[in-house]
Amino acid sequence: MKSKFIYIILFSTMLNFVYAQEKSIVFADELCTYEGVYDSGKYTENELKDTYELIKGVFFSYNSDKEEMEDSYAEIKNKLATLSIVKEPFFQSLLDSTLLYLDRTYEAKLIQLEAEDNPRALLRLYQDDAEIRQYAEALVDRETKLLESYAYLTKKQMETNGDPERLWDNYQFNIAQANKYDLAFDYVLVYGWWNAVNHQLPHISYDGRQSQAFEKLFVRLETLDCDEP
Repeated sequence: MKSKFIYIILFSTMLNFVYAQEKSIVFADELCTYEGVYDSGKYTENELKDTYELIKGVFFSYNSDKEEMEDSYAEIKNKLATLSIVKEPFFQSLLDSTLLYLDRTYEAKLIQLEAEDNPRALLRLYQDDAEIRQYAEALVDRETKLLESYAYLTKKQMETNGDPERLWDNYQFNIAQANKYDLAFDYVLVYGWWNAVNHQLPHISYDGRQSQAFEKLFVRLETLDCDEP
């Protein structure tokens, strides 16, 4: 009888310890708010919050304003560097991939901006890709090759565009202008060179695996509220 009593006390103590380790955090996505119960002996609240920031992805604001782009890059880079994420291989790999994508995209956009005054800068990136190299060489040429590349790009876009005649009319209108080389340069740089380079960048596929991995960190997960679709 005494041993049974001791067993009950030990079991009750262990149960209290388990519950004492369980804590909860509230987080939200675009549609719903959730409460997750987690084992505080494995993760801290800060680690879970920072990991959730990571799986949401980053928005890098790049445009024609170099200073704004530099500020956006520095802000995101600093944010990623200070995250204290859950120490699991999946999330560390995601962090590494996010940093790589950010760095490569920033490098490419800086070269694109530099190309406005120094087109030869385009020859520094992805020259093993025939299409990118062709666009870069045409942009360096700025004359005959550029117009040929503009025509090639327009015809290529027409193959998948719902209104190909509009594209062709726009092309013919532009090459009839006195500043046709400038118009062709801007078009080929953005829709030719940049689009081709963008396909080479190490994009991250946010396909649900990130959320699934995050949800597995919790003992229990409850949906508190969802907006109407």
